[in-house]
Parts: sequence; structure tokens; C-alpha cells
Amino acid sequence: YCMKLLACLGSKCDASTLKFVVAQGKDVEQNVDGKMLEFAVDEGLLKKDGSNYAFVHDQIQQAAYSLIPEQERGCLHRQIGNLILKHVPENQVDDLFFTAVSQLNRGIKKSEKEDERLHLQKLNLKAGEKAMSLAAFSTAESYLKAGIDMFLDHHWEQHYDLSIQLYSLYAEAEYSICNFKEVGRVAGIIIQSAKSFQDKQRVYAILIKALGVENKLED
Repeated sequence: YCMKLLACLGSKCDASTLKFVVAQGKDVEQNVDGKMLEFAVDEGLLKKDGSNYAFVHDQIQQAAYSLIPEQERGCLHRQIGNLILKHVPENQVDDLFFTAVSQLNRGIKKSEKEDERLHLQKLNLKAGEKAMSLAAFSTAESYLKAGIDMFLDHHWEQHYDLSIQLYSLYAEAEYSICNFKEVGRVAGIIIQSAKSFQDKQRVYAILIKALGVENKLED
């Protein structure tokens, strides 16, 4: 079970995060012990790299992940994500929170209920805002894009505030990683869909900055 959890979390994971998930996972899976991680290290399957546990080779991680039936993977990702969120204070946005949102993103289904999908989109917005504040722009971009990709048709009419927040911050994240072509594309969507000049103001400022940097690069 420990190896499956680590395989879901990625090729490596901070020891405190992994042990936290394993400990909380006892609610679902009995007889789970953090000592199993040390056993895996002794057997040469994992290595301890500073504060991280890591698979010694990507193929071992892939093999461990493949042991999880394909139809159960999404459920396990959601289980891990919800398990973490359940024990993380609402105002706490740290590595555990990022891990939880990433797991929920991997476990989302197209048939997800609308309220669950909207909740996850708001979590991605929260993760994106925190990542932007840490200047982790690529990380922010990935969470914001995940949130946007969950929208269904007519979302500008049905979920306007969330749409303008996600798209505007996404444009800012793309500007921060110098992806100016995407800035232009997203700016066009916002300008076309925003209801007021005030809602367009932020993206106009980002677009002007992006065009200015592009012109300097061409010179």
C-alpha cells in the first residue's frame, strides 16, 4: 500500500508528506506502517534523498503504479487528495495543500458532479494564487490551466466570477513565464467575455506589458 501511495504521489515525495498520507490512510487500509518505507529502502526499491523518499528508478515507480488497476487509479488519487484536505486547516496553503490539489486533479472524472468540479476549480485558483505569491510561476500556470480546463460550455454565463478570476490570473502566470502567444490568446477571450471595462483592465495591463517585452526582444 505504501508503494502504491508513493507511486501515485510521483517519483519522489517529502518524507513528512508521505508518512502523513500513510498514517491517515489507516482509516481506509489497515495494518499500514511507516516502517514499510524503510523496508523498501533496505530492499533497494526506494532511496532516502535528504527529506525525500524516491524510487531508485522511474521504471520501479511505473511498475508500482501499474499494480493499481487502471479503473481504480482515479479513485485512489481522489482518496489521497481528500484525505489530505480533510486534515489540513482551511487557511493553510503549503506543500501538503499543493499535493492534495494535484491528486484531486489527477483523479477528476468528466462525469464529476458540478458542485465537486467547481470546488476543485476554486482549490486550483487558491493554489495558483499561492504559487504566484511565491514566484513559482510555472506551478501557478499548471494549477490555473487545470482549473480552466474543467469548465464546461457556457461557463462565462453560469460562473462568471470564477471564470474572470481564473483566466485573468492565468494570463498573468503566462506573462510571467514569457509565454506571450498564450497571453494574447487568453486576453482575447477575456476581452470578448468580460462584462465591464473594470474586469478587462487587468488583462489589458498584462497584454500591454507583454507587447512591450516582445518589442524589446525584437529590437
